Amino acid sequence: MSMSYLNHEEKSYNSFLYLIKGKCLGLFLDIYMITTHDKLQVRELQYELIPNLMSIFYIFVRNNFIRFLWDNYKDNEIDTNNEEGSDDEDEDSKNQKTKKEVLCAVPKRFPALMRSSKVQNRARKVGFDWNDAEEALPKVYEELDELKAAMRGDGSIAEEAGDLLFAIVNVVRLLGFDSEQLLHDATDKFIARFGRMEELAAQDGFQLDKLTLKEQDRYWEKAKKSQISE
Repeated sequence: MSMSYLNHEEKSYNSFLYLIKGKCLGLFLDIYMITTHDKLQVRELQYELIPNLMSIFYIFVRNNFIRFLWDNYKDNEIDTNNEEGSDDEDEDSKNQKTKKEVLCAVPKRFPALMRSSKVQNRARKVGFDWNDAEEALPKVYEELDELKAAMRGDGSIAEEAGDLLFAIVNVVRLLGFDSEQLLHDATDKFIARFGRMEELAAQDGFQLDKLTLKEQDRYWEKAKKSQISE
């Protein structure tokens, strides 16, 4: 990324800050005038106060929305350029571009599951990928074994747990699913099943926090079966 681009980004951000400061100052003055003047002036100032409030809200929404669209545009543009390639680029140049601009260009502000999936897709462009999910699945078991070893004191638990998550995202991606959405769905299912478990326990006159883990697990299985039958 060139220094001119960074300078342009910095200038744009500074301009945005100055704009917000100006709008906030105008809003403060409007409120001050309303609290210190008569009703006639208040009625007149309403026509300035409301646009100031709306413009501040609009600026914040616009800035974040445009930044989101810009990140996705750059992301898709890099994918397209990398896929098509340039005739006058040699192989070493394209490989260098892949490492520096393609993999590293996935914004860190993206949700972790989305970011890892995009990085994996870009690695696929240079052939560094499994052919299908079945080939990638043993990597999950390998990472699981390494996590177990780390839990016994051989390695970093956090690092191995992260590697396991990354491997699972890889399998899900190769199956054609969105990891982010699947995890949302699984979380919603857990919440619904937990609520059903609580209901079943209450029907028997029990509170969940008064039950042992074994007893809770029994109600969990009942909740699972009742959801399947519905």
